Amino acid sequence: MNEQNSVLHHRLCGAFTDVSGAQDWMRRVCGPHDLMVQPGRSLRFVHAGDRLGALSTAIGCIEYGADVRIGINDSRPLDSYSISLPLMGDQELRLGSAVFGSDPEHGLIIDPSAYQELSISGDCRKLLVAVDRGAMRTALEQMLGRPVHSAITFEPSMALDQGAALTWWRWVRLLWEDMGHNGNLMHYNGLAQGVETSLIRGLLSFQPHNYSAELARQGSPELPRHVENLKSALMARAREEVDVDALVSAQGLSPRRMVADFRTHLGLTPMQFLRQHRLQQARLDIVRNASTRYISEIALAWGFSHLGRFAEAYREAFGESPSATAERHRAKS
Repeated sequence: MNEQNSVLHHRLCGAFTDVSGAQDWMRRVCGPHDLMVQPGRSLRFVHAGDRLGALSTAIGCIEYGADVRIGINDSRPLDSYSISLPLMGDQELRLGSAVFGSDPEHGLIIDPSAYQELSISGDCRKLLVAVDRGAMRTALEQMLGRPVHSAITFEPSMALDQGAALTWWRWVRLLWEDMGHNGNLMHYNGLAQGVETSLIRGLLSFQPHNYSAELARQGSPELPRHVENLKSALMARAREEVDVDALVSAQGLSPRRMVADFRTHLGLTPMQFLRQHRLQQARLDIVRNASTRYISEIALAWGFSHLGRFAEAYREAFGESPSATAERHRAKS
């Protein structure tokens, strides 16, 4: 339950010559998909990487050793956003009538819920980052300061002639190369989630998507001190029984002005912000434990005394039940 006992990361190493083995392995990494090998070719699938234990982000290197096609069906969406960059060889994504090429100078982002087909050359060896859908949405909500109800849709192509994209991939490669060594930074408590969150927020910041304009409009003005103080107080007491009205009144302004300023800058009332923060933290704990036996304990720890209402609010926020989250992340481990 606590950070001291959480798994910071664990190795992902798989090698298969059969389609079903490779497909099942990558299903655990990214989610359900179809895998087809060009007739007459022999598969030599190898995947080596790590799954970070805080937000379930997977970072690794993958090769199939044969020309393959991967189909993603929108009726069976992926569990994760799949972000890849060939170190050698190439790949091609077909999304509707559009075609996006990918080579060592151009990465790809595959959104989980669109019907699409990815063709990978037999000599392709690529870095792959799989970011859980819920973790991506939580990061965006924290950046926007409000709930997100529509799926995040990225521009599929990532050109490395953009400075931010090149830096991001250098960071991914450094993490991947370092994780196999004892004593790397990810062995230190408190760093794993920070690294994952920074990777996801960095991607959301530089890669165009359907919320980019709103993020740009939000810009960088700092929160007024009284709004920041109330936000910090709510987060610090999120595990307790909180008298929100008392915290609002303690900021030295009239409750009406305080709530109005909070909503203006964060898009939520203080009570809505507290509820969203509790749900996000409960989800992180469920992901870390990946067991349905801890769900009621986690809900109570984050201030949800009525488990039925917790499950309803959780489904509304994340599009699945708490037990479905636990089962999905247990299947990945």
